[in-house]
Amino acid sequence: SGTAFIDVFVPADSGTDLARTIAKNIANIYRDLPSPQSVIYLGGSIGAGQITETDGMWWVLTVSIDWKYQDIDT
Repeated sequence: SGTAFIDVFVPADSGTDLARTIAKNIANIYRDLPSPQSVIYLGGSIGAGQITETDGMWWVLTVSIDWKYQDIDT
């Protein structure tokens, strides 16, 4: 089992709406995606977001997708 982390970056002065829209679209892709035979998607979440620490030019929002691998052949 594990978690896939997908970071969404937008310019810091563009507001958070664009990042949140993109993040929600990413989470919805996994919500509607049929699971391959051995991988089961358990859901996702969207973080609170923050300004990047290195230069402050970007707003980053992290999407987390939880999954687990199940060996159905054994």
